[in-house]
Amino acid sequence: MCLEVVAQRRNPTTVPAGECMARAPAVCYPEDDVYAVLARFSQSQSRGVVVVNDENELEGILSLSVLASRAATAAQELYAALQKINEENASRAGSTPGRRRDRRSLVASA
Repeated sequence: MCLEVVAQRRNPTTVPAGECMARAPAVCYPEDDVYAVLARFSQSQSRGVVVVNDENELEGILSLSVLASRAATAAQELYAALQKINEENASRAGSTPGRRRDRRSLVASA
């Protein structure tokens, strides 16, 4: 529901969608990177960006909540990968004595 309808205390069931829609919605293309799309969200101050192809045909709508959810998932996957790498490095360091010393032993010997 658009803010104008609420601000004007109009009945939302009688207001046509055309009166609430954005006349110039934020637009992006499927090949745009996330930073470009985030800039469009910021510029338009909206929660949705229309995705169009090179012929300006609708491909879909990208919501800020979907983008945030995908970013959170990517961050979790990155964290899991880094954790696995750290565990593998720690296990290698522990299995080859004398090859690497951990930080605690370096500090203790200083």
